Amino acid sequence: MTRILLSGCCGKMGRNVVSVVNARKDCEIVAGIDIVDDSSLGFPVFSSYDEVTIDADVIIDFSNISMQVKPSSAPTGHLLPGRRYCCNGA
Repeated sequence: MTRILLSGCCGKMGRNVVSVVNARKDCEIVAGIDIVDDSSLGFPVFSSYDEVTIDADVIIDFSNISMQVKPSSAPTGHLLPGRRYCCNGA
């Protein structure tokens, strides 16, 4: 099962992603990142990448531009090595 970290989980598109993922059996959202903490989503919501303590396979990013991270501060340690987590349109 693919474990998803959803950035921007409390926004309009983030909530749509939550709905779609909840209807699937091959993936799950294990945590979210947002400036709003909504405990009704069914997974922990962190306010920044630095606070994330849960392992994930991929990040889906529907965050606001203010949540963007510089490559030097991109998430590490809790994600699987060798996977592509962030892209800048490349």
